[in-house]
Amino acid sequence: MTPASSTYVQTRKPSRIGRPGIMAGAIVFLAIVIFASLAVGKGGVSASMAMNAIFSPTNLSDAEAALMELRVPRTLLATLAGAALGVSGAIMQAVTRNPLSDPGILGINTGAALAIVLGTGFLGIDGSYGPAWLAISGAALTAILVHAIGFAGSREAAPVRLTLAGVAITAMLGGIVTAILLLDPVKFDRIRGWNTGALSGADVNVMLPIAPFIAAGLLLAALNTRSLNALALGEDVARAMGANVTSARLVGGLAATLLAAAATAGAGPIPFIGLMVPHLVRGVARADQRWTFAFALVLSPALLLTADILGRVLLRSGEIPAGIVMAVIGVPVFILLVGREKGVRS
Repeated sequence: MTPASSTYVQTRKPSRIGRPGIMAGAIVFLAIVIFASLAVGKGGVSASMAMNAIFSPTNLSDAEAALMELRVPRTLLATLAGAALGVSGAIMQAVTRNPLSDPGILGINTGAALAIVLGTGFLGIDGSYGPAWLAISGAALTAILVHAIGFAGSREAAPVRLTLAGVAITAMLGGIVTAILLLDPVKFDRIRGWNTGALSGADVNVMLPIAPFIAAGLLLAALNTRSLNALALGEDVARAMGANVTSARLVGGLAATLLAAAATAGAGPIPFIGLMVPHLVRGVARADQRWTFAFALVLSPALLLTADILGRVLLRSGEIPAGIVMAVIGVPVFILLVGREKGVRS
């Protein structure tokens, strides 16, 4: 077993509460954050007004109607995108056996964003499902490119080399996206807000097209957990256990790409969620991908919703997009995680 893989499967003693108990607490926490997302922010909507709008959606005041029209779709989009990004990151870490994998760090989010900018801005591809298909195409091509660089010259990609390839590709594609958006600020005004991870423009027309892709990605992830559990023990052990390593990686890669691309199409390229949450739950989930995915499905939306809430209240006027808040939170966490991965060698 390589040093990287031994680092990946390292576990701690499980909590005395047990995983079901911790999961129940995580679900309660998500419910609290969802309610806070509906009740907190500018516009004079109190917690009691939010409760009334949710449980008695008739004869609403103007403020309560605005809550239902603006904050409910925003909260639903953050929940969908957060779940997709968290599970996508967990899949990537399992498939590559690289604890630093993440859709943002490996360039998949930025590749999806570039495809959307090029397709909608220059090719006129629009409509309900156009951006989602563009995002999936861009994400898939970027994933192939990053892994081709990471595996160049060796049978197995070292985690640090794969991460560096992803960071380099992300920087390059991100620069291209920024340059395109600056070419015509008026034309790309809507895309500029989306590119920062702003959730304020969420509506049903944004969520409906991405929901089937997220559902398909989650289903593939659930069906692949047994193979990924075996793969976490090493390729030779996985084959001895009867797992098809190639199939596990292909299905896992497809699921991760669908999830990350759909989330990016809806909410923009939001970083670090897929990195932070799997690390946060590893001590509880241990090497069992079923529990890792389940915790990521619950806690990742809570993290993105928390970032969105912070973005609403940190400034007296205006908002900070959730993507920028996540970048501010995620960069120091990423540096800390890199320092902790002492067993990883390039």
